[in-house]
Amino acid sequence: MPHDSWLRCAAALHNDVYLLLDHQLRISEQLGTLTDVDTTDLSGQMLTDCVAPDGMAALETTLSALLIRRLPGEVTTLWPNGNQTHWKAMPTPTAGLVLSRVRERQAGLGHDSLVSMIDALPVMVASIDNELRYRFVNASYEAFFGKTRGTLCGQHIEVILGEATWKRLTPFYERVLSGERVQYEETLPLKDGSVLECRVQYVPDMAADGSVKGFFAAIEDVSEYGATIRLLKQIHHIVHNRPDEHDSTIDDLLTLALDFLGLEIGIVSQVSGDIYKVRHVVSQQSGLEPGAQFSLGETFCCLTLEADDVLGTVHAGENPLFQGHPCYQRFPLESYIGVPLIINGEVWGTLNFSSPKARQMSFTALEIELVRLVGDAVEHLITRYLTSERWAKEREAINHLALTDALTGLPNRARIDRALDEAITRRYAISLAIIDIDFFKRINDRHGHDVGDRVLRGVADTLAEGVREGDLIGRLGGEEFMLLMHATPLFTARRVAERLRRAVESFSLPMDPEPPLSVTISLGLTQGRQDDDAASLYQRADHALYMAKHRGRNRIEVL
Repeated sequence: MPHDSWLRCAAALHNDVYLLLDHQLRISEQLGTLTDVDTTDLSGQMLTDCVAPDGMAALETTLSALLIRRLPGEVTTLWPNGNQTHWKAMPTPTAGLVLSRVRERQAGLGHDSLVSMIDALPVMVASIDNELRYRFVNASYEAFFGKTRGTLCGQHIEVILGEATWKRLTPFYERVLSGERVQYEETLPLKDGSVLECRVQYVPDMAADGSVKGFFAAIEDVSEYGATIRLLKQIHHIVHNRPDEHDSTIDDLLTLALDFLGLEIGIVSQVSGDIYKVRHVVSQQSGLEPGAQFSLGETFCCLTLEADDVLGTVHAGENPLFQGHPCYQRFPLESYIGVPLIINGEVWGTLNFSSPKARQMSFTALEIELVRLVGDAVEHLITRYLTSERWAKEREAINHLALTDALTGLPNRARIDRALDEAITRRYAISLAIIDIDFFKRINDRHGHDVGDRVLRGVADTLAEGVREGDLIGRLGGEEFMLLMHATPLFTARRVAERLRRAVESFSLPMDPEPPLSVTISLGLTQGRQDDDAASLYQRADHALYMAKHRGRNRIEVL
């Protein structure tokens, strides 16, 4: 078998025509002959200029979408002569696309073409004989190990791996040279101190007589995969083990994603109409803080919301979708990737990462899924926060209702008793007044309970307006009220009580067509003592009220 037979075997599953497109859809290289089109070589031409006008727009739209999303797909070219070619498309690591014609093989590829194709593969490929000497290595293998193909061919693999690693891997070599396919994972140290996590596959190279004359090795860099697994674990830990640290949790998620993507600015924004508000930001740039607001139309996030999915670019200045956008004019961000945030079925905002520097590599499918995953995590955290905030407000409302008198809106007996117990427990200097509306039963009997309720509300409002800040006025029940005054000596408390008595005395309830109804109040006032409990303090104030009632009403008695 000729020396390049293994290359032909390796390419046997591939179609016979390949086009390499750059990010502008220019044909950089053509591998194989196109019989469907009038010219044999399209290299150097824009693919969209080569097709029929009727198919140009659809082709450009489809290919641009594949470039932006960095996903494989399929496309059909309609040539000026009426022929059509169906292609499979795959993004390349250098921000371009490879098109592979979908049809049966008609002719074999030459040795140089096969070598070029295998050199374009992102995985490291080597052919090794049964004495463990190199027969061939591709460009990725050369680049990683820093050795040329000519230098390595004929050399034992020990020159690359070192004696210790070679001996450790010997059982794998023995297995593949016995005819077994072998797969394992390996960690290789790099010169900069980092490590490369690899998935290694060995495939036996079988001779015509069934013997094994060597094997093919494919070494795939899975460092990104390993880093992703570790990142997923970190995300899970952050989201599920820190429920009470909302702000720092989101900031930590932004930091993790920025490190993984190699970008500088991470933002969680809230969008309301045309207002884009920064809620969380982690940035190596100065000047951007939570609370900053912009017009949505001035941000790349408006494009993300229109796309309704992950949207990104690594060179906005060369991307038609981004280069003319107001955001690029105001904030020249070259790299950007974002995803909408959906809360309770509605757009809440965006998660986005960016940098003023262009990335060398386009966003991979793994990175796109990571951004989508972090977006899901942020949505979960925001939903949890909004739910807890709503529950807190509901609990507060329920507690308020439970401690509020429904008729007057003042604190009720339970709230007053709680405040009184707390004041006595903490040994606050307090004064207490119990207030009663004079002749209230007559009002109910003569005018009815509706008027009586209006009187209660009117007196309650008058008392609430007359107390000082920090005093507590509440309704005990019926026509009785209580005033709790903190840090108030008795002579000051009496002045407050007198001000309230006069205010109520000046109050009158409209009774059209009858004359307005006036009311008065009686007050029993006392000051807390060292040995008081709530009951003794209340009883003394109540006794003082009894004295005010029996001494003519509309007055204050102190005990």
